[in-house]
Amino acid sequence: MKKRLTSERDRQRRWRFRQKEKGLKPIAGMVSSEAVSILNAQKKKTGKTVSEILEKAILNLSASVMPHAAQETSSVPAPLNDCPPQKNEPTEYQEDILNTIKKMRRENNLPFNEIARIFNEKGLKTLSGEDIWDGKSIYAIYKNIEER
Repeated sequence: MKKRLTSERDRQRRWRFRQKEKGLKPIAGMVSSEAVSILNAQKKKTGKTVSEILEKAILNLSASVMPHAAQETSSVPAPLNDCPPQKNEPTEYQEDILNTIKKMRRENNLPFNEIARIFNEKGLKTLSGEDIWDGKSIYAIYKNIEER
């Protein structure tokens, strides 16, 4: 006959030891009765343990906290603000600004700060809609034009 465990405490200790050998970590916490009923419903639906349900939920959450952590386990799509913006075709105003910057830089050899000063005197809006041009923004636009 198989020897019975001496106590419930001994059985729990051995179970925890086996779980730690698998690389699992214990956590404890209190949740609302509503959360418990949701967990129980999910448990009935999937047939998984509460630990497995919680682990999957946490791993799915980790994609938003640590994007590289749960790439292969996450089944939740990334939020829209994490997606790279799609490049829009430049508007006519933006094309005019780009062509003016190219002309002033290449033909007149004006420095970026001077181009920004001229744009500000003319009252031209920046590409983002702000009112003030500066040399850094002109340089960034010019560098982007050169890379095309």
